[in-house]
Amino acid sequence: LDRTGRIFYEKLAFEWRQALVQRLIHPGAQTSQIIDVYINTIKVLREMDPSGELLQVVTQPVRDYLRGREDCVRCIITSLTDEEGGGDLYEELKRQDAKPLEEAQLDEEDEEEPPTFDWQPPPSILQRRGVITGQVGKVSSSSRRAGDILSMLVGIYGSKELFVNEYRIMLADKLLSNLEYNTDAEVHKLELLKLRFGESSLRSCEVMVKDIDDSKRIHTNIRSTLE
Repeated sequence: LDRTGRIFYEKLAFEWRQALVQRLIHPGAQTSQIIDVYINTIKVLREMDPSGELLQVVTQPVRDYLRGREDCVRCIITSLTDEEGGGDLYEELKRQDAKPLEEAQLDEEDEEEPPTFDWQPPPSILQRRGVITGQVGKVSSSSRRAGDILSMLVGIYGSKELFVNEYRIMLADKLLSNLEYNTDAEVHKLELLKLRFGESSLRSCEVMVKDIDDSKRIHTNIRSTLE
């Protein structure tokens, strides 16, 4: 891309951005599908331009549109905790090298000035990866300006509280409908979420799970006494 220059970058960004707008930004597109395309676009554009500038320009309309979708937060949390489906977001949640959201480097979509097509192309992919300089494997991923996928999705709203509240509501529904009092799966997901969202944010969810465990113990004691 560095050989083609800024003109090609601008054309690529414009065409890709327009394609996303035409295919995703309309009432017929399901929110879950838009999120999936957004995640796949992040992966592709990071390979093309690890600086994150091309990603920011191309996906800005998608982020703005997702912010206006009422079910966006619920769709993200559903995918994030879908252990059976094993999608991209659940794999992202299980990442061993993942950092808490406070430490993750969020995508810069909340800047005062909106992204534009006016930027200089970064060094080529081969040069960034050390193929040209002979430093293969020594180019740190920290040079990427964009954060991980989860932090970028949270960054659409600028706050993790919406996601924590939505998860608490969904967890309450699952626990109340769980007649077997089995909380093992929910405890596992909760521990993973605590690593990303912070323990203090999910303390109320821990209390809910503990209440179910206490109810299970009381129910077992009462049945054993009656028998």
